[in-house]
Amino acid sequence: MAESHCSPIAGFRADAGKLRRALSNSTQNDEAGALFERAVTIKIDLLGPQHPAVATGLNKVATADLARGYYTEAESPCQRLLIFSKSLRRLTTRQ
Repeated sequence: MAESHCSPIAGFRADAGKLRRALSNSTQNDEAGALFERAVTIKIDLLGPQHPAVATGLNKVATADLARGYYTEAESPCQRLLIFSKSLRRLTTRQ
């Protein structure tokens, strides 16, 4: 099936390109952080909140916030990562 330009995946790919360009110019760190956040939202919509790709995205959001000195903003993705890690640990210890 051909991918529509309006599909979430097409939007994600477009944002990934913008992100690469934003990261190449350090003066655009705020744009990069916003794109990381959008990528996490798209991943949650497509894959569900417990998918490992969501955790990777949350890590990127937290890292970008910390790099910009946005310590308060970094707290939320870090807490979500902690919850994700604990739930993953519970799943793996049951098996």
